[in-house]
Amino acid sequence: MQAQAKPAEDIEDIIELQADVTKVPLEQIIELKDVPLWTGWYWIGGAILLLIALLVLLFTRKRKSDSTESVSQIPPHEKALQELREIWSGQEELDDKIFVITVSDVLRRYIEAAFSIRAPERTTEEFLEEASQHEDLKGDFADRLDEFLSIVDLVKFARMPLASNKREELHESAVNFVEESHQAMMLKIAPELSTSAQMLGEKIEK
Repeated sequence: MQAQAKPAEDIEDIIELQADVTKVPLEQIIELKDVPLWTGWYWIGGAILLLIALLVLLFTRKRKSDSTESVSQIPPHEKALQELREIWSGQEELDDKIFVITVSDVLRRYIEAAFSIRAPERTTEEFLEEASQHEDLKGDFADRLDEFLSIVDLVKFARMPLASNKREELHESAVNFVEESHQAMMLKIAPELSTSAQMLGEKIEK
């Protein structure tokens, strides 16, 4: 008994079915599942970035603080003497008015820092009145300060010319005032016993 042959239509259906299967994308045939990334890495990465930012901020603040402390640690008399030396080294480029203003500003800032007198914001009269009552500036130092500022005001407001030797004397008087007033304050020397006062007394005796 012979097997009956399959109709040609069935064979064609099978071929068409296989062809349709090959056209389906592989992703639809095999379902691929991505392995989820552990969310803890996001927290660890963020924490590391935050730590780095904090370290940079702290380092920057420390450098600024160190630079500020190094400037503030300079004693007032040393800072004033340094500024006076710098002024004198470039004094040839300054006219008389700018020169006396610059020198007097250094002296006023020194007095404010060393003796807690609000020098820059006050007039010459107000400043001298308070300085003359300060126990570390009264007497000889107050008189020298009065003479110094009187010359400064004459050059500033009356436009009095300042000869080269007078310019040097004015600068030296500022330097001597800073050095001797600091020494007197540290050693608690009475103003009348300062070096300038002793030299003046010797001249009078002669």
